[in-house]
Amino acid sequence: MSFMIDRITTAISPHQHNMYEIIVCTGGNGDFYGTEEVPISKGSIIIVPPGVTHNSLAQDTLDRIYIQGDFSHCFPFAASVVVQDNTMGEGCILAEMLYHNRFAKQEYIAALVEAFVHYLMDKEGFAEILVT
Repeated sequence: MSFMIDRITTAISPHQHNMYEIIVCTGGNGDFYGTEEVPISKGSIIIVPPGVTHNSLAQDTLDRIYIQGDFSHCFPFAASVVVQDNTMGEGCILAEMLYHNRFAKQEYIAALVEAFVHYLMDKEGFAEILVT
């Protein structure tokens, strides 16, 4: 499976993708516009399903790492979902690991992405989101 991993700090105009996108806010404040408008800041993790138009605007700066891939076997969402990282910042740490190793061997990237997705699926309250 291939993934696209990158970092962005600027505002993004409305767009959509043909695969899932996971956006991890690693710094700053702003707003995410997807299914609805949601304020985001460090630790906000957004899961955007394929075909959902979305964008984000920074209040001053807004650092985001995004991971795009086929996560349809994990996330059955029809609308964007926003969750908050835990107090230890493990989601941000995993996202930073993914970003800094994005050019590593595909097997290593796949293992990091799998760990990140399992982290998300294991978050308290996330199981309720998956059921609805």
